[in-house]
Amino acid sequence: MEGERALGKYFVTIEETVSQTVEIVSDSAEQAKATAIEEYCSGKLVLEPGDLIGKKIQVHNGSNEMVGWEEF
Repeated sequence: MEGERALGKYFVTIEETVSQTVEIVSDSAEQAKATAIEEYCSGKLVLEPGDLIGKKIQVHNGSNEMVGWEEF
């Protein structure tokens, strides 16, 4: 019918960036960084909700038609 649009399926991706500062006692900055990475990758260091510092959204329909990431 005129004026009606066909419904389509869309995929919406939302990405959040959070920041959290943790204290690590170490001999050097390099060692503190290595310890943080090791603890993060092993699951010992898990970010809590922390401070939200950014959020982006992207929409696509499963084909090549895609809207780029945008802040919201």
